[in-house]
Amino acid sequence: MSLLEKYFKTSDNQVHKATLEIDDTPFPPISDETVAHMICWHRDYQLGNQHDYKSPTEFFKTLLEENKLKAKVINFVKNANASNNLEINYNRSEKIYELIADYKVWWNGNTVHRGVIASDPEISELFDDIVDSLPYEDIINILEKNGYYFLPLSIYDHSGITMYIGNKLDHYDGQWDCSNVGWIYTTKNEINLLYNNRKESTWKREADKLLRDVVRVYDLYLRGECYGVRMYDLDTEEMRRHNYSLSEVTKNPALQNLFFIENDSIWGIYDDDANRALTETIRYEFYGEEIVDTLTELKVKEA
Repeated sequence: MSLLEKYFKTSDNQVHKATLEIDDTPFPPISDETVAHMICWHRDYQLGNQHDYKSPTEFFKTLLEENKLKAKVINFVKNANASNNLEINYNRSEKIYELIADYKVWWNGNTVHRGVIASDPEISELFDDIVDSLPYEDIINILEKNGYYFLPLSIYDHSGITMYIGNKLDHYDGQWDCSNVGWIYTTKNEINLLYNNRKESTWKREADKLLRDVVRVYDLYLRGECYGVRMYDLDTEEMRRHNYSLSEVTKNPALQNLFFIENDSIWGIYDDDANRALTETIRYEFYGEEIVDTLTELKVKEA
């Protein structure tokens, strides 16, 4: 069943019909071939790109290792830049490096204490424990200084789900039906390659716009705003063979259904402005020049 239909004429005076229909089996609008990478975790929903990371920590650890950033992570903590007071101390008597953190102990009413949580003679061996202990914001800060751009993702889950950029508490119902689910990110190299950009000052702006557009479209997908446009050609040859004139077909809806033959279709994700979505698809994809709501409105020559 079509939600909306329009009629249009192309430059060769051919008459067509286009209908906007709900897509019940849409494809997710994100894939491994795009420069936007959506990595999410949720117990009930499969969101974003498929991946095997069991936790955000495992994901970030992989990115840091792949980009050879172990030393920068260690120096970040060693230089007292961690937002949670994580620090590295060298114990000269024991000849070991100690990772020191604030932590809670259950036997004292979860009171915060400060002490050693890991140690090793080799400072590089503290990397895993550092990543386990650092806040995600600190890890993202390190990655973004090395060519990455991240945006946080959350969902509102109430009679269906909707995704938005931000943390759960950024939503008015963040205490109850919202949850942080992950991040969407891209890299400087991917953006520069995509836009043939060489300006250091602009790639983050382009990355931000691209990622926000991807999340907007993905949210429409999650909300079921997925439609397809079918185009039908008026088969004038078949019409004449049955001795019908264009004026007769115009006045008789049953005849219109008989002589309009499907020729093409385009499926995608649109916002809830169905009229605009259908009109733009006709104009830019099917090259319609005169677009109207009924066949009687078209100014066509009688064949």
